[in-house]
Amino acid sequence: MRAKITKKSLAVALAMITLLVATTSLAQPVSWFDAQKVITELNISSTISIIPKGPNPYVESITADLLLVPKNLQNTAVRSLRANPPAIVTHNRARYKWTNPKDTQLNFGYSSVVEKINDAPRVRAKIQYPTKFPKELEKYTKPTQYIDSNNPKIIAQAHYLAQNQDDLFLLVSSIGMWVKTNIEYNLSTLTAEVTQPASWALENKYGVCDELTSLFIAMLRALGIPARFVVGTAYTTSPLFPQGWAAHGWAEVYFPGTGWVPFDPTFGEFGWVDPGHIKLAESLDPREPTTIYEWKARDADIKVEDLDITTNILKAEGEALFELDMKAYPLRERVGFGSANGIIVEAENLADYYTAYEVYLAPVTDFSIIGAKSKLLAIPPHQKSKVSFEVKVKEELNPQYQ
Repeated sequence: MRAKITKKSLAVALAMITLLVATTSLAQPVSWFDAQKVITELNISSTISIIPKGPNPYVESITADLLLVPKNLQNTAVRSLRANPPAIVTHNRARYKWTNPKDTQLNFGYSSVVEKINDAPRVRAKIQYPTKFPKELEKYTKPTQYIDSNNPKIIAQAHYLAQNQDDLFLLVSSIGMWVKTNIEYNLSTLTAEVTQPASWALENKYGVCDELTSLFIAMLRALGIPARFVVGTAYTTSPLFPQGWAAHGWAEVYFPGTGWVPFDPTFGEFGWVDPGHIKLAESLDPREPTTIYEWKARDADIKVEDLDITTNILKAEGEALFELDMKAYPLRERVGFGSANGIIVEAENLADYYTAYEVYLAPVTDFSIIGAKSKLLAIPPHQKSKVSFEVKVKEELNPQYQ
């Protein structure tokens, strides 16, 4: 899915004399990205079709394990879950079973109400890089089929970005920003239907959320940093997804003393994710199954439809804390037509935990942006940081303008 603009994606808009630091959002039916608490209804369903294959078809039993279920987490509470037909529901699956079914179409799924607070596990102190991790997390540092962290080019790029870095949170955030900046989100037929390996995304410089997240995880694993793939649903205002909600993938990275912390390189959310992200499963690899089917039958087979995932906003309350005190100013107060200038964005982190946000320049008519249009502001607790942009005043302006 494509990244949206939210309160926590910071825009710096330029005018000829006035500099504006804006925290804004695109028009949307419900303004809840900035809400402190969001309540949503999640519905997941599918259909199993029984296909006769001989003269005397008979099905003794069918079992369907749906591995996508909402989780009770630090910032998420599952208020209700109604399975239809009734199922055995645990923390990682909903199991449906039919014995000697008479119908040839078996519908199954659930409806759930999920309450989420706009918060995340926070890193509150510097963790030295490199550092040692618990041995039980070693599996999250190993390559898999699609997170091929042993690829030489991935290893080389990861180590290049890690040069002179001694702060784990700042390093992880900078790798996430590199992926977002350098890998184009593209709903190509090569990536929309079939997940491609992380090395493919690095080589071709485009992909969808699976590829961006897989590359991000692969680069971290290449550095020995535990990271895992998260499957869920998320909301976007991108016109690529007119329905708003869609299945989505992001990452969790392990920080000693904190635990698993979310990072979404597709949305540009580093160390946090907005309340539109509902976690349903975690895995070592993006191609791990989301459903498992078993059946005992004679002269019959089954055909399974893709999962249908829909989400509806029920309620939004409060306003989430915004941690940064920001200001922007020009490097030079006055420049001539056709001249370049710098824009400095300074921010102080008022929180007692690390923050990381994407800062971007919103284009205006009378300026052109030279180089990167967005940069990363990753700041330790109670510290300050700044980034700079280069802009150029257009030459064809009214000479009477002052």
